[in-house]
Amino acid sequence: MKTKSTKELIDIAQQIIDFAAHPGNTTYIYSHQLQVFNSTRALYDRLTGRKSRVTGEYWQASGQYSTSYDLLGGIDGVHSYYTHKWYNHISTSISKWSMITGHNSHSGALVNLPQGPTDTSTLVVLDVWSNTYTISKNLLGESGPSSAVCYYLGNSFVIDSIQTVLFMTLSSYLAECSGEAKYKEAATAAANFLRTWALDPETSLIKDRRIYSFNAQDVDGAALSCHLTGLAIEGFVVLASVTGNSEWSDFAIEISIAAMRYEGWHSSDGILVVGADGDPSENTPIKTMKGFLNRGLMIAYQRNRSNKPFCDLVRSYINVQFNALHDLSRMLTTYGVDWRGPYVGPYAHAQIAAFDTLVAAIAVNDEK
Repeated sequence: MKTKSTKELIDIAQQIIDFAAHPGNTTYIYSHQLQVFNSTRALYDRLTGRKSRVTGEYWQASGQYSTSYDLLGGIDGVHSYYTHKWYNHISTSISKWSMITGHNSHSGALVNLPQGPTDTSTLVVLDVWSNTYTISKNLLGESGPSSAVCYYLGNSFVIDSIQTVLFMTLSSYLAECSGEAKYKEAATAAANFLRTWALDPETSLIKDRRIYSFNAQDVDGAALSCHLTGLAIEGFVVLASVTGNSEWSDFAIEISIAAMRYEGWHSSDGILVVGADGDPSENTPIKTMKGFLNRGLMIAYQRNRSNKPFCDLVRSYINVQFNALHDLSRMLTTYGVDWRGPYVGPYAHAQIAAFDTLVAAIAVNDEK
């Protein structure tokens, strides 16, 4: 079912860009959230032929720079390069990737993980300041050659799925842009690690896992992540294009279908409810980035057009989310945190999540 005409969908999404640009609506958001908004604007421009990304920055960003900021900025640079051929942006993306792989990032570094059967022996990891930490191998699982992104939290060395998903996605895009083997190898290594270590076998969804060196424990192993699953879908489908290996495309489709059907993230009528609990004014990552699921599904749709049953399923799912936003959680041209309604706002973090979904609706309701 098509929700609106293509022109109507384009104009509706443009209203969020206009809202963000209006001086009276200026608000502070976190730096990584601005990267999310900017990269989605580049996707919007590519779909519509418009140049919203050329007109400058929107909102004002605050907060410390981090590895997530570097990686999200790198992904934004790739999308801006694809859309507008901004070579300075792709150069920045390459620089951010090089900082992390060269152990010279704001707070993170790439680590190569030893292979072999899992056991209770310790894994020695060298951090960015040449201090040594040990982590039990049985927390990492069995996999082929693999890599993960580490960073610091307090006095602890951390490996987690958030940074590694972002790194895999950025590496996949850089491999596609450049054709250089080092990016493809890095993306494949990170993807192998994620598939073995971060995938929940019961749901086929990505878990927000972290290993802390100070106690060598997997503290957050049970948390399923909507936005990480969306980001992983995006990275896996690009990796499939880069490698020509349909295994990654099949894997991305499997995760996509699982995400759309997972009852824990949806109301009884299929509306995405992640991040709807609590104070709607509280600016949390999930309130901003839950739209990444719809964005990941959009990328999977665009790169699997020959798979009609899958594309029909994605289109139907995205249209449910669009209709909920537009009919139940909208006040004029802004959107609420809870897509079931009623509308409460406006909050910048809610507009960013809605924008991902509105742009996805343009893509899956195209005329091709």
